[in-house]
Amino acid sequence: MMQGTKADMVLSQPDTMDVSYSAVNEKIGAELAVMSEVESVTGMLQGLVQTESEPFFIVFGYPEKRPDNT
Repeated sequence: MMQGTKADMVLSQPDTMDVSYSAVNEKIGAELAVMSEVESVTGMLQGLVQTESEPFFIVFGYPEKRPDNT
C-alpha cells in the first residue's frame, strides 16, 4: 500500500492495528529530519471513504513540494 510513496520507512502510531488508523504528531518529523542518517522526511494524509460503487476508496495527500521533487 505504501509503495507509491517510495518510502524506505513509514512511521506509525504504536499499538495501532493498521497504519491507516495511525496518527503521528508532525513534530516527530522535525525530530527525525535532524538525524544524520535521515535524508528527508515528509508527511502524508490518508483518508478512507466508502462510495456507492466501491467499499473502499483510499485518498492520499502529499505536500506540494516533496523532498524527492515528485
